[in-house]
Amino acid sequence: MLTLIQEDGDTFAQRAEMYYKRRPELVKMVEDLRRSYRSLAERYHQLKSEQPPLALRSNSSLSNASTKQHLHRSHILEAPELPKETSDTLAQLEFQVALLEDHLKQHGELIRRNEEKREIIRELRLEQQRMLEEIQALKSCTSRETVASGRRSNASHVSRLKGLFFGRLSVDK
Repeated sequence: MLTLIQEDGDTFAQRAEMYYKRRPELVKMVEDLRRSYRSLAERYHQLKSEQPPLALRSNSSLSNASTKQHLHRSHILEAPELPKETSDTLAQLEFQVALLEDHLKQHGELIRRNEEKREIIRELRLEQQRMLEEIQALKSCTSRETVASGRRSNASHVSRLKGLFFGRLSVDK
């Protein structure tokens, strides 16, 4: 079980992907361990309850039924305790699973933010392209107006010259 957790990928994404793929396997192993321990604890308590303590055996006034009932109640009240190693391992595994889930959550958040930023960049590029096209259109429009105004000014100069020329001709006659 520990080898599944301790195998590291080269990058965070690889580790997250590995965890994502192996998480069901880890959860199943922990559940199997828990079931096995519970079964073992129940069997232990069953065997222990089949042989009453010496004090109960020597007391002849207690019937077999009341003894079994008393033992059954005492076992119900007792919570089965995990051996320290199993408890520590289980706590460590739960902690590691919680850490991995947190890392996956953070990784998902980073991916979401990156996608949002990529979308914003794409929109800005489209806006930039639209503005460049608009600038080109304005430049071409401005250059046409300059050429047209230049023709108009040339035409007005020509008409003035004609007027002057023809006016002098008529005055000289």
